[in-house]
Amino acid sequence: MPFFPPNSSSSLNNEYNLIIARYVEIGLKSRKVRNRMEKRLMDHILSILNRESLSTLQSSRQWGRLIFQFEPKDIEKALLIFRNIIGIHSYSPVIRVSNSFDELCKSTVKFAQTYLKSNESFAVRVKRFKLYPKNSLEIEREIGGKIYDYFTQIGKPIKVNLKQPQKTIYLEIKEKEAYLFGDIYYSAWGGNPIETDKAMFALWNGNFGELSASFLLTRRGTVVIPLVIYNSETFLNKQKLLRYNSLNEKLHVLASFYSEPINVILLDYNPLIKIIKNFEKLEIMQDNDYKKKVFLEEIASLLLISHLVYQSSIQNHIKYGKKTLIIKGFISNYHQSYSLVNHTIDFIHIAQSFSFTHFIPLSGLSIEVIKKMEGKLMNPSYELITEEFSLSSLILKDIEVNNSVNFDSIVHFSSDNIDNISIALDYFVNSIKSKKFSEIIESIIENAEFMKISSKIS
Repeated sequence: MPFFPPNSSSSLNNEYNLIIARYVEIGLKSRKVRNRMEKRLMDHILSILNRESLSTLQSSRQWGRLIFQFEPKDIEKALLIFRNIIGIHSYSPVIRVSNSFDELCKSTVKFAQTYLKSNESFAVRVKRFKLYPKNSLEIEREIGGKIYDYFTQIGKPIKVNLKQPQKTIYLEIKEKEAYLFGDIYYSAWGGNPIETDKAMFALWNGNFGELSASFLLTRRGTVVIPLVIYNSETFLNKQKLLRYNSLNEKLHVLASFYSEPINVILLDYNPLIKIIKNFEKLEIMQDNDYKKKVFLEEIASLLLISHLVYQSSIQNHIKYGKKTLIIKGFISNYHQSYSLVNHTIDFIHIAQSFSFTHFIPLSGLSIEVIKKMEGKLMNPSYELITEEFSLSSLILKDIEVNNSVNFDSIVHFSSDNIDNISIALDYFVNSIKSKKFSEIIESIIENAEFMKISSKIS
């Protein structure tokens, strides 16, 4: 159930019929880029609201704000949905009032009557357009004085505290109207709006960290297409595959951040593994059956990804809404701690050898932060967030504090394995051009199963 913090004005929800959403990173762009990204964010929010069965009476973009008008009964649900929309930094339920000074005074005093309680400290904060007859400090002082006098007269004294008030009343005065509110809520994730010119495959095998890796690129505005690459000898049917390590549940979590259904591609690489494991040089590369099995799976996965990224017509069938996507690379849950995902090969070196862009968003993070992120994604809170949170700052702090990227160990790992890997790569990269390899890979792709997954936030 929705939860409003103790200091919120949830009792005023019947008066609110607007939500103002704010962004941060978009504001750093050039005017042309900012306008484009603003429009995409607006379209993204409206599509998600429609998916969540919430309709807006009106929406607009003004002075770096996105404004949405709802029926008052829908405000509470809308606030919870805005909490998880990527691209939003903060948002507030607001009341639209007249911008004449006398009306501002009356509206703000009336608002304070239910917003403030006896003995609480408060402050008034004002932003106004340049040509308004009074400056911001004058408005704050005069309206604050009227609020203070009102509570004194009714015998419920309140305190003025301009540095650390318990409650703050905000006024944004524009040319034709003004917006009055008391609460600022923050998005759980921030980030940039989804843009269809950014699309990447993501390797999903049911391993830890795949959801977090995909999500970190999603919050940067990327359309992620999970590639679920599996062996039909292990997973005899799709139902068993999707139950493995909560794979289906994690895919639905990822889908909840998109306004359109996401594409998921299931590929059975068993025919490819049968050929690769007959490679006579393979015996010298791994010292036990388990490592050999994982090695086979990783080489087969990379061969398929390479073909999908650069050589396959499959991209013509991958759409986000009505937009055909252009794939820019692939994402993996590669981590400097190989025990995290049980890799047997150096994915960085391998991806470079295949000459396609490989994104490794988990590299540099501590396992503790990845687990925390994965937990928050799988078990989201329904509390409104009243304190500013930056995932980017958390990540940078984690890298600095834990110093978890050990490049020396990565280089050492690569140098120990590079000769053996090169033996296999020379063979596989050259063989992929052969008719036999191409036919097998094309056959796997032709038999791929496509899924569309959509998931609600609420």
